[in-house]
Amino acid sequence: MTTKITEASISLWAYCLANLPRTPMKFHYMFNLRDLSSIYQGLCRSRIDKYKTLNDFVKLWRNEATRTFVDKLCDLGDVEKVSNYIPELVKGLFPNCAGDDMDEPMIYGDFAKT
Repeated sequence: MTTKITEASISLWAYCLANLPRTPMKFHYMFNLRDLSSIYQGLCRSRIDKYKTLNDFVKLWRNEATRTFVDKLCDLGDVEKVSNYIPELVKGLFPNCAGDDMDEPMIYGDFAKT
C-alpha cells in the first residue's frame, strides 16, 4: 500500500505543479516537496486501531491531500480541478476504495470524543 500511496501523492503534487501555475494573483501557488511531507506527517500520526482497513487509510490520505493542496487554492475553478482529480487517482490506484468514501462534501473527523 505504501507504494500506491506514494504514487498517488506524487501524482497529485505533479498535477498541481503542472496545472496550477503561479501568477501575480496566485503568488502563493507554490508546490514543493514540503507538500508531500505534510501529507506523510498526517499519515504517520495515524494510529493502527483507528485505521484498520484500506478504505479508512485511503480516506485519511484523501483528507491529508485535500488539506495540503486544496486549502491553498483561492480560485473556485482551481479547487474544482484538484477536487475532481483526487477521486480519479483513487479510482485508478485503489479501485476497491472508490465508493461512497469519495463523495462530497468530505466530512472527516472524530468529534464525538472531544
